[in-house]
Amino acid sequence: PITVEKAMEIYNYDEENLGWLPKDNLKQYLLLTWAHDGRTAVRLGLTSVRVVCNNTLTQALNMEGNLLHKFAHNSALSYRLNDIQKLYSDTAKAFADQVTAFGALADVELKKGDKDDYVDMIVNEAHRIVPEDNLEDMTERKKKSIDRTREEINWFIDNGLGQQDLKLQNNLWGIFNGVQAWTEKARSGRRISDRGYDILFGRGKQIADYAYELATTYAG
Repeated sequence: PITVEKAMEIYNYDEENLGWLPKDNLKQYLLLTWAHDGRTAVRLGLTSVRVVCNNTLTQALNMEGNLLHKFAHNSALSYRLNDIQKLYSDTAKAFADQVTAFGALADVELKKGDKDDYVDMIVNEAHRIVPEDNLEDMTERKKKSIDRTREEINWFIDNGLGQQDLKLQNNLWGIFNGVQAWTEKARSGRRISDRGYDILFGRGKQIADYAYELATTYAG
């Protein structure tokens, strides 16, 4: 088989502070990818993913919300590249919308009961528990695993990086980030052979996406 060499370049495009967190900046990068085969489409656009390897490149190319345009790798390519002004304006709006969405989470403080309910729903998602399941019918090992997950998530929410310094323990933005930190650093311990893949594409990403969608419902 013929091996096709792929290439990419990434540039800093924009950076915006989220406002409510003095050191939390949301960055955008300009990504350009191509292959040395004369056939693979050239892709150009903006992404919040800092591409450093094939896994992060795959994430950037497939991540919902990224505005990446495809251009046929032919003689008309240079003319198409001159017509990307709309891409930048569309991306600037999407970037601003993303900052607004994050700000909506940061405006919400959860009471303890609501916070516990949120964590319980994440635990249920992580263990694939549905309303029809009877916890009393589960094995002691399963119950301990569920309890350990709840304890780990609450630890990252209350004690994760920056959570106490920035007083994010009850803030919906901080609570979501605590869950995301748990999926990246602690979920399933050492049983995940490729944690990078799990975080970007696997079950870890599914749980993080669920946690974000659930957080947006709390934000209204």
